[in-house]
Amino acid sequence: MNDASPNRPSRKFYTQATSLLGVVTKVEPDANDPGFVVRCRSGDEFRIRISVETWFAVLRNTDDLDRDRVPNPQDFDSEKPVDRLRKYVCDGDLLAVEGVVIDHGGETHFEGRKVTLLAIQPGRFLFEDTHWWLTQIACFADEWLDDLFAERRSYRWDDFAQFYRSNLNILGQPTDENVQECATLSRLIYGLSSCYLLTGGDRYLLAARAGA
Repeated sequence: MNDASPNRPSRKFYTQATSLLGVVTKVEPDANDPGFVVRCRSGDEFRIRISVETWFAVLRNTDDLDRDRVPNPQDFDSEKPVDRLRKYVCDGDLLAVEGVVIDHGGETHFEGRKVTLLAIQPGRFLFEDTHWWLTQIACFADEWLDDLFAERRSYRWDDFAQFYRSNLNILGQPTDENVQECATLSRLIYGLSSCYLLTGGDRYLLAARAGA
C-alpha cells in the first residue's frame, strides 16, 4: 500500500475510501488499539483498525430486515470498540469491510467504518439458506408490480399497454414514445416467471401471462 519508488515524493496526507472482502487471519483485542487482519483472495493482508465510529452489521437481504442474532460475550459493553470486536469478529470469518485508507507521515492505516458479517454461525452463510433467495426474488417482483400497477393485483395485457414503458425521461417518467422495447419487456417477464416458479404466487403468474 506504500509507494516505495525513490523517484516519487512521499505523500504527506492521503485518504481513500476502500472496500475489502477477505478472511480474518488474526484478531487483536488490544483495548488501546483494537483491530484485526484480513487476507484477501489476492493474498494481500490488511490490518483493520476499530474505533468508536466502526459499525458492525449482519448482511441484509432486499427486505432490509435486521438479521443480527450474534450473542453478546461475557461482560459485553456496546460502547467499547474492543468489546464489539470480540462479539463480531473471529478467526476464519469471511467479512466485508468498508473503510478509509489514511497515508500520513510515512505510515498507512486502514480505518474500518463498516464491518459486515456474511454468516452468524461459522461456515453457514446467510445467502446459502433457501429462504434467502425466495425472499429476494419476491421483493424484486413486488416492487416491479407495485411501481407499474400500484394497487392492482390482477393483470391483463392492456394493463401493460397502458402503464408499462421501456422509454423514460431523465426524471424516470414516461415519454411520448409508446413503442416498447421487446428485450426489456422479455427480461421483466422472465423475472416474473422465475418468481412464480420459485414461490408459487398467483400474482406473478398473472403478471407474466399478461406481459407475454
